[in-house]
Amino acid sequence: MYRILLACLMMANANASFYMDYKLNYQSETDAGDATAFNYTRMMNSLYFAASMDRNKRLYIGQSVIFWNKTQKQGDDSADETTLDLLELGPRLHFYLTQNRTWYASAVYNFSAKGTSKVSGVEGDVDGSGYMATLGYHYKFSKTIGIGGSLNYHSVTVDERKVDSSSSDVSETYTAIIPMLEIAFRFR
Repeated sequence: MYRILLACLMMANANASFYMDYKLNYQSETDAGDATAFNYTRMMNSLYFAASMDRNKRLYIGQSVIFWNKTQKQGDDSADETTLDLLELGPRLHFYLTQNRTWYASAVYNFSAKGTSKVSGVEGDVDGSGYMATLGYHYKFSKTIGIGGSLNYHSVTVDERKVDSSSSDVSETYTAIIPMLEIAFRFR
């Protein structure tokens, strides 16, 4: 019983702050004109839920969820289309570099990256891991809401592909520097 009372007293004195952000990027590139036209699209979304770990509410640790897809097509033949849809999960460390909480840096290691891939008309499940490093800025729209952007270095490695019931080891790495628009919410 005394443990429950002690835990309640500690929570009442906690200065924890909660944080959530959403990031978005959409890219599209088309080189039309002949039979070997090139078409590329990529959509990336990122959600982050965290709690502060210090009194100044500058250091946050929490859960990152990144879901993205890309499609690449060369020519008019749909068999030449390559797609990748991934959901990445992992812990993220977020630190505000300035006292007024505008500039920040963050790092996330996604120990789980699962999804589907289609190459030359053959679709299969993929598994791997990835990471992302970020430098960003939040304009304080209000006490709770920040709007801004970030520059993200994202890398994911696919190391297993499963088609039907057969599994094979692969080594495919996708790396990009991605600018993203974002909105952040800080509570308390």
